[in-house]
Amino acid sequence: MQQSSSLHILFLHLDYLKGECAMTTMTFLQLNDAHGYLHEHPEWFLQNGKETFRQVGGYARMKTMIDRIRAEEEHVLLFANGDTFHGTYPVVKTKGESLIPILNELGFDAMTGIRISPTDPNIYNSSFNN
Repeated sequence: MQQSSSLHILFLHLDYLKGECAMTTMTFLQLNDAHGYLHEHPEWFLQNGKETFRQVGGYARMKTMIDRIRAEEEHVLLFANGDTFHGTYPVVKTKGESLIPILNELGFDAMTGIRISPTDPNIYNSSFNN
């Protein structure tokens, strides 16, 4: 069974004109550390003290989960929080351009500023120049 986590927050709305109040549930989804993996891939995890590999990532898979949650919940916000535009050959080779249509399809509400590299701020200028 696939696990997903989202933060549900209840907001209290007061309608001062009518003297009524209502609760609204907001769902916040966060995506980070995708590292340019376009497709599902095996990833190493330490679970209950044991090493294991699980299939993770893949933008099509993420889109399916996001769409399911958006269909189930009324108020959903999606955020990208870094480590998006690097990591795999297609993403680095295109300086992140290959991800733009995919990220647009996901429908992010906001993205944080993303640091390219702590040691080489010109990584895209020096990598895969062919």
